[in-house]
Amino acid sequence: PGGSTRWLVVALNQQALAVKSLSVLKHRYIQEFAFIYNRENLAEYYSLSCALSLGSIVHFTVPPGSRSSHTYGALERSILSFLTHYTLLWDQVISSSAEAEGG
Repeated sequence: PGGSTRWLVVALNQQALAVKSLSVLKHRYIQEFAFIYNRENLAEYYSLSCALSLGSIVHFTVPPGSRSSHTYGALERSILSFLTHYTLLWDQVISSSAEAEGG
């Protein structure tokens, strides 16, 4: 419901970190992204960025091919547009079918 609060808990997967430990030591940081969508309005979403650094890295940069780059953003917008139109199409089909059966 509108105005309600939900909790999201993000936990470090220590086993996965151990597997990638050499890469983490080399690059000195890990950055992951998640997108949270409103089921009722797919155009409404929030981006969540989680970063873990070794040492004193102050600013995280976006490497080429990162999920926060323009290319991924454009792809995500295309998928979102498709899902929105797909949902509207089936809503219209179901409404038209129900009207035809009732009248």
